[in-house]
Amino acid sequence: MDAHARFLLNKVEEIKEAKTALGGQAYYSNYFWSRNTPPTRRIGKHETEEAGKLEIALAEGELPGFAALKEKVQKIALYTVEFDLGTRQNCGVTPVVYEAVDSYRISDATYAKKCGYCTHIQNCDSVFGSGILMVDSSFCLRCNDCVKTTASFELDSCKSCHRCMFCHNCENLSDSMFCFNAKNLKHAVGNVEVGREEYARIRHIVVNDILQRLERKGDVGFDVCSIGTKK
Repeated sequence: MDAHARFLLNKVEEIKEAKTALGGQAYYSNYFWSRNTPPTRRIGKHETEEAGKLEIALAEGELPGFAALKEKVQKIALYTVEFDLGTRQNCGVTPVVYEAVDSYRISDATYAKKCGYCTHIQNCDSVFGSGILMVDSSFCLRCNDCVKTTASFELDSCKSCHRCMFCHNCENLSDSMFCFNAKNLKHAVGNVEVGREEYARIRHIVVNDILQRLERKGDVGFDVCSIGTKK
């Protein structure tokens, strides 16, 4: 996967490693919670026990104002940017894990299996290069903000789509490509159903071109959001 990092990181929040406030190292990304934490106050999951021993003290009868109390609390205000809950098996460079296995470089892997280079996935299997939340999806590549989507490439904001490519804001599509704001289509190109044989012919041309681009340059050169723009 690392050999295709540029291709997979198209819209994905990159995982970074940094020195923590307690002198260790931790993985984080600028997604969700971590982007709000001061870089000098971050700690890793392996440092939480040590951080929990820190405390502030108030003298007997001391009644500090808010400003003084805030200054005292700075000593213990450390923020954990790595979390684990439940099973974590073979998950590398993944800061937040809730029941995930065989996953790599994901900001938040929740009920994930065999996924990589994603920002946030929930209940997904074999999803790669997803930059926005993916839910209940499988075998998807560079799809973003989709639900119940399978075997698809370059989809954005879609639901219940299967074996589709380069579609946006679509629902209940199958074997379709270059469709926008459409529903209930099959063997469609550009929102028009063209039939199984014609769709297979066009798909063969598109897939071959994508593979050649990847082999030559390591990237496709465009995505579902830029395909309608002029350079």
